[in-house]
Amino acid sequence: MKDMKIWRVVFVMLATLILVSCSSDDEDYQIDQLAGTWLQVYDEGVVAEGYVKYTFTPGVPSTSGHCTIHVFDVFAGDTTIQRSYVISDDNRRLLIFED
Repeated sequence: MKDMKIWRVVFVMLATLILVSCSSDDEDYQIDQLAGTWLQVYDEGVVAEGYVKYTFTPGVPSTSGHCTIHVFDVFAGDTTIQRSYVISDDNRRLLIFED
């Protein structure tokens, strides 16, 4: 009986630790900070044989706009892609789509 009580206490402590350690990783996009040029960042130790550069130009309304994606690959060369983007009403999702 004593063992069962100890296991219950351990279970409650573990459940509490798991719930406390969970956090929301959702981030809101700040519209005023999105405009400009952004480079794709690779993990440490990854050898990148090129780069991807995103340039965001806000439109009217400011929750949508134009995106230019410039891709450079050592073997394939340069590629530029024109897209549009929109940010969701809750500022949590950025959708880049073809016109």
